[in-house]
Amino acid sequence: MASVADIERLKALTDRLLPLSSRARGEVIAAADWNTVVGALLEVARAVVADGTETAVPAHDHPDQVTLGWLDPRLRTLIEGGPLSDPVAAARVTSIERQAALVSGRLDEVNREVRDLRTVTSRQETNDLDRASALTVLSRTVSGMKDPRNEIAALRSSLDAIGATVSAVSSFATGLGDITPAALLDGLNQVDQLRQRLTTPTGSLLDAAEFERRLTELQTTLVTEQELTDAIKSRPARLTAAVKAELLEETRVTAQRQAEDSARTLTEAMQVQLGTRIDEVTQSAVQAARSAAADFRGELQATITTDLTELIRQGQTASDATLTERVDAAASALRSAVDQRITELQGSLDDRVSAAITAARPELLAAFTATVDDRIRGLTQQLSTFQVGLDEIQVGLNATNTELAAVQQRTNATLDSRDAALRAEMATERRRVDGQLADMQRQIPPRSTGITREEMLLELNRNNDQLRSEMTRLTTRVDPGQGVVLGPIIRPPR
Repeated sequence: MASVADIERLKALTDRLLPLSSRARGEVIAAADWNTVVGALLEVARAVVADGTETAVPAHDHPDQVTLGWLDPRLRTLIEGGPLSDPVAAARVTSIERQAALVSGRLDEVNREVRDLRTVTSRQETNDLDRASALTVLSRTVSGMKDPRNEIAALRSSLDAIGATVSAVSSFATGLGDITPAALLDGLNQVDQLRQRLTTPTGSLLDAAEFERRLTELQTTLVTEQELTDAIKSRPARLTAAVKAELLEETRVTAQRQAEDSARTLTEAMQVQLGTRIDEVTQSAVQAARSAAADFRGELQATITTDLTELIRQGQTASDATLTERVDAAASALRSAVDQRITELQGSLDDRVSAAITAARPELLAAFTATVDDRIRGLTQQLSTFQVGLDEIQVGLNATNTELAAVQQRTNATLDSRDAALRAEMATERRRVDGQLADMQRQIPPRSTGITREEMLLELNRNNDQLRSEMTRLTTRVDPGQGVVLGPIIRPPR
């Protein structure tokens, strides 16, 4: 039994070797670590050797042990002679070993064939699962497709409504007689143009009744050209006192405003000019005062005063003359403009009214007729376009029905072919498995010892039944059956 000292020494070795246990593959081994491991191994070896020398058992005999003389003579002879002493028994044992080796080889072959059969069965099951998954995806895809019958019904209802509308339009076009859509459209365009022409500056349409009423009022209230000419000739070519007073007042105000502007401009110019001259005179006076004696101060002031007075008088005279000229010119221009405006207005009023009334009537009628013709022509073109569209829609519906029938036939043929191929493949696989099982049953020989032939056949029959039931279950799950409905068939996208 280990002592406390041995346990402590072993714990110390473990503590020293514990940091070295976390080294990874490929790391460099240090010399100190290697020496630590070797030293620990040496200490363990020394401890084992020391412990072994103390507990070693010396050589000795057992007086009570069994000897060969204690056995039965036949058993002793068999033990001393070995198996070769009985050739019959040796031959029987050899035959049994040979048969056991043969059965073992055949069992290994059967095991290998069963393993291959399981692999083939697993592969077939995987293929069946793939086929079932593909059929499920196809069924879901076909089931998820939208039923086109509602859309076709809606399209047919729309076509019926369009047909009713076209019939109404045809009846309307028949009732128009000789008026063509192009002529009707032209007439409507001319009506629009006429509407634009008849729109007053205020944005409202011109009322014919109001226009006739105003025209009648003008004809009853206004004077004729001859009367107006006689009245103008009978009056003197001069203005009334009120008009003259108003014109003079406006002229006076305008002239006064222009005079004030001119006076302000002249005053500013004179102030600038006077300031400049005063500065020059002041500088000259200062210079003269500095150069001359003090006795000339009075004379210099008189000279400056005289010059300033003369400059102010000249500026005032020029300003008054300019203002008077501008006022007279403005009054003359205003009087001429007023006289000319009155003369032009009196001469052109009657002529413009008569010309507008005479030229308006045929132009209005022609524009209305052209607009109506244009509108009728456009309506005929639209009816033709509608008829062409209806024909195209009918052709598309016929093509859709044909394609739907073709798709349904192709789908049914594909499903039938896949069903037949799957059934044939499953039948072939079942026959092949049955043949392999029968061959395996025929190849298995009876055993003299261990499992019997009947037990092996029973086990093979049980495995065969289990395999057939599994294949039947897979066939039932994969087989879609006859007359299966995979969902509505719609027109495939182009």
